[in-house]
Amino acid sequence: MASRLLLIGHAPTPATRISAFPANDEPIDQSWDPRPLARRTQLAERGPESRCAATALGLQVEASLDNGWADLDAGRWRGHSLDQVVEAYGGDELGQWFTDPSYAGHGGESRDDLLARVTHQLQVERPPGLTIVISSPLVVRSALLAALGLPARALAQVSAGPLDGVEITGGPVWSLRRLQPYPQWLQAHDAADDRDGGRAQS
Repeated sequence: MASRLLLIGHAPTPATRISAFPANDEPIDQSWDPRPLARRTQLAERGPESRCAATALGLQVEASLDNGWADLDAGRWRGHSLDQVVEAYGGDELGQWFTDPSYAGHGGESRDDLLARVTHQLQVERPPGLTIVISSPLVVRSALLAALGLPARALAQVSAGPLDGVEITGGPVWSLRRLQPYPQWLQAHDAADDRDGGRAQS
């Protein structure tokens, strides 16, 4: 019986609306219409940010905190929009960020660092069946790259936003099963879930 991960981007926030580097305590957008996840799961994990906790609460999922699923550490850019970064630090730094995946001049993590951390998370042994992971869209995109063996430079070629779900199967060698928008991945009658067993979230 294979392990499967359903990686879910947290609900929209002010930062995701304007492509900013979010603060750790940023609230989710209250316009989101949460619905309970009813699929059978073995485990549920989430990043440490309050927006991940609030998303889990909205989905009625009891997810354990795992710092390995934390959002990118954007250093001194945290909480700033792209325009604010340019105004405060100049366009060259932001340009390096977009062109060089090893750049960490803001004092936090590079995109290469993030990919390495997420790659490690995918190597953690988990029980057969479905594990839910709630993290930032950037982490979800990085997990997809890690599963497919692609470099961090390819992040710009992957589209996965708030509340998008990426499901991978296998472990430690992963394959993409599907990418779905909300609320499609909430589907309660997934044949693989029934085959794997597990507990239904309610």
